[in-house]
Amino acid sequence: MIARSADGLMDISNTIASDFISYVWLALDIHDHLTFNGGPLHAVHQLLAMDQLSDEDKARWQRLAQHTQRRYDATPPGVRRRWTTTGTSLPSARALDELARRLAERVQRDSDPDPFGMSSAQAPIPLSLESTFRILDQEGAFQTLLSLPEREKPWAFYNQRRGRRQEIQVNLSTAMREWIAGTPIPELAHRWLPEVAVDWRLEQTVKNISQIFEHYLSWTLGALVHLTNDHLAKLDATVQLRPNAPWCLRYGVDTEQALHLLTSGLHSRTLAHAIGRRANAELITTSGIRSWLANQHITGWRERYRPSDLGLEDLIEYVRGHGRSLLSRLLADGSIELNIMPREDAWLWPGGVVNFDWAESGPARAITVVDGNGTLLGQVRAEHHADLTAILRSGVPLAAHLEDARLRIIRAGPDD
Repeated sequence: MIARSADGLMDISNTIASDFISYVWLALDIHDHLTFNGGPLHAVHQLLAMDQLSDEDKARWQRLAQHTQRRYDATPPGVRRRWTTTGTSLPSARALDELARRLAERVQRDSDPDPFGMSSAQAPIPLSLESTFRILDQEGAFQTLLSLPEREKPWAFYNQRRGRRQEIQVNLSTAMREWIAGTPIPELAHRWLPEVAVDWRLEQTVKNISQIFEHYLSWTLGALVHLTNDHLAKLDATVQLRPNAPWCLRYGVDTEQALHLLTSGLHSRTLAHAIGRRANAELITTSGIRSWLANQHITGWRERYRPSDLGLEDLIEYVRGHGRSLLSRLLADGSIELNIMPREDAWLWPGGVVNFDWAESGPARAITVVDGNGTLLGQVRAEHHADLTAILRSGVPLAAHLEDARLRIIRAGPDD
């Protein structure tokens, strides 16, 4: 292939040879940016295979490395650096870079030259997620991504598992928008394959979402968005494609807040989507979402988001403070103090010994503070729920005292 054309190296894809070329290209790029002993191909010569191959085979691979080096040296530094960042084969990297250039020109052409009176020295404003996906769709970006040789599995659905089955067309763009909108997977399966048996349509939906959205497209889309924004930066554009669009596709959500939650321990996409939408509407940033959620407490979570028991446990762990655990402090120091959320008329409480009302088993609920008669005085704040539950379950003898909203818990002795 190399012999047939001046640029035959770029025709090699989806083979061991293309993997080797990508490795050589990466090694050359690293050599350009970091200091190493040895020449540009030193990392290639040090491969274990170079000690194990026959002299003839070793020479063939070294010639391929030299061809790659000549192509690398002939490529402008900015271009070869962009091709390295994609993590794909060179032909795919070149195709992505060309598509990114067209996308950048489209974004620059369609955007207001200075929509907010910005100067080029200011950071570009990301387009909305909807606008980003619309531009990508209109430029045929997703079809191009699906045509790259790196794609191992097709976006495909069938009416039955085996036999003389027929393919069912599911529009990729529509499916992506429904996925990112937070639609539950069973509902997606029903929308995409309404006439297919329930178990088979659900299996296909999960498989395609996993293989195409969560893995292949989120990876290649990430490379494409990065390349496009790199081109836009060179054009001094005041806008850019939304950088977290690939992450939204990966996780199936449409807000930065939901992405934050899913990468911070929440397992439920539906729960993260619901919280993210509400936080976004109330202008709660990712840095403020922890305290915002903690103030809603377990009762508020149940009313607003209807989480499962697992989702509730995830939220309890998420809002938990990151300092030293209350149990370890209690064991080491003998006592701990924390603020509670008092009942509105808690000023009537004169202070003194209190007890806890909590769920020893079953679904989590707020831990409340009560007097000796069981009268509600307040509730433990959500960020302390997990730690206090661990203390109560530990069996350590305790004595609790409340003064205003300040709760003091003491490790009790045998006579307390």
